[in-house]
Amino acid sequence: MQKIAPREDLVLVSSRKFLEAADLADFAKSRSLGEVIVESDTERAHGLLSENHFSFAFIGLPETERRDRLLSKLAADHTHIVLLDDDGSAPGSVGMRVLSRPFTDADLEGAIRHDVAPVAHICTTNQTPPAA
Repeated sequence: MQKIAPREDLVLVSSRKFLEAADLADFAKSRSLGEVIVESDTERAHGLLSENHFSFAFIGLPETERRDRLLSKLAADHTHIVLLDDDGSAPGSVGMRVLSRPFTDADLEGAIRHDVAPVAHICTTNQTPPAA
């Protein structure tokens, strides 16, 4: 039996906010980032990682240990992660950009194009980003 290689053109959208997930999926599709899979449940999203490699992941889940495990697995798979955070206080990294809510398509575009420093936080409101 021949083993099928995992697809490389997948985008994971995981947010419990229905409209946010729909907006992120539309954004990914409009930028031709790949086939979009939307999963709002953290455990099921984590399960998808055992079968697939995602090029991009847009994560808008609340901060929990489960979300941290999901982010760690995505980072280990070298997935480009855009984390959506209510106040932009989550730490960024080389493979993860953090956007504070509310965000715009221009913010998302900058995050996927690496137009910001790896640990920078993009704030679209009058918030002050945390010190790096």
